Amino acid sequence: MKKMTFLFLMFITLGNANLFAENQNISQIPTVILLSFDGARPDYFTKKTAPNITQFMKKGWKGELTSIFPSETFPNHTAIITGCTAEEHGIVSNQFIDATRGSFAYDMDPSWIQCEPIWATAQKHGLKTAVTYWPLHGKGSWKGMKPTYQNAVVTTDIREIIKFDDEAKFQQMLQWLDLPAEQRPHLIFSWFAEIDTVGQAFGPQSHEVQKVIKKYDSLFGNFLTALQKKPDADRINILIVSGHGMEEMHYSMSLPYLGEELRKQGMDNIIIKASGTNAKVHVKNSAEKRKALTLLQAMAKEKGAFQVYDVQELPDAWHSTHKRSGDLLLIGKNKFFFLEKASTTEFLTDVREQHIGKHGYPPEDKSMRAVFFAHGPHFPQQSGIRQLHITDIAPAIIKILNLSPQPIDIAADTVLSSR
Repeated sequence: MKKMTFLFLMFITLGNANLFAENQNISQIPTVILLSFDGARPDYFTKKTAPNITQFMKKGWKGELTSIFPSETFPNHTAIITGCTAEEHGIVSNQFIDATRGSFAYDMDPSWIQCEPIWATAQKHGLKTAVTYWPLHGKGSWKGMKPTYQNAVVTTDIREIIKFDDEAKFQQMLQWLDLPAEQRPHLIFSWFAEIDTVGQAFGPQSHEVQKVIKKYDSLFGNFLTALQKKPDADRINILIVSGHGMEEMHYSMSLPYLGEELRKQGMDNIIIKASGTNAKVHVKNSAEKRKALTLLQAMAKEKGAFQVYDVQELPDAWHSTHKRSGDLLLIGKNKFFFLEKASTTEFLTDVREQHIGKHGYPPEDKSMRAVFFAHGPHFPQQSGIRQLHITDIAPAIIKILNLSPQPIDIAADTVLSSR
């Protein structure tokens, strides 16, 4: 990850922050709309599948984002809105165990987040914000704060949340932008999950993925046409991102098989939490950790399908060592993933004919790269493809909105040209 010293300091009080909006003409403050087409790879968007989005990126910026580790939805969408890695914001996977709070699984409560979201920073400066179904948003609060406007989540079932009407999300954003100037949000997030779910069900190269890309391209084209009719259209910046890429799988690995093998060696209390291509192992003490590490390393060598890491010795570039990360980490090799409901007698299953897609691999895996397209007054037309990091998005938005942020060591200028 390319880092520079971040040049803004956030040592402000709420009282001073409120002067930000009061001392500016609210109608002159730029607006940022951040859309996540989750699970979208850069190669999904072509003139054939996405004519509106390809035209949009021609007018602005086109880039690729390196995800944080693990390349999963909840860690990366938290990184997008905080500028922090998993070891900083604490969302170490889609599913994990916190020693105090218990199990986390696709939760929509922002109180799990341990870094300040940029919507909270914006609100401390007196700006209005809005969120539609962003991961870890929709119920509860972050340190007593909530986005000014958000769609309340009444279910904890992620399968139901991702079914919410995508066209209605676009219409909701337009309605927020039609509010009177003093009520209008200047920072809007919206998460669209269908590309991810379809890519996992049918694989990244499938006709089904192309079909859903065309759907989102049509919805975005209509949204863009409506935005261009707004009186403040020349102050709106639109960013399209995704949290990670996708890879087609060849083999599944049975988690119950691993558990049974460990139990045969007297390790009855071990807990393994899997999330796609990686799994976190929790043990009781250091002696049990050493024993589990030895056994799992032997199995990894025998099976040739995964690698075993002591969480305290993960590569520095992954920025993923956290108290919620467990004790040991198992990572499937390319095109291998863990299956929680599987045989206890067979470890590997050939799934090539099923065309399953998965993600979660380390950031150096190019298939995990996410998209970044942007256009607006802060994103004038640029040629070429920019290679960015997903933690660059938050400081870029902070700079666009002219906020004084928390002091995080990342570079807004990586994303933004000097203005």
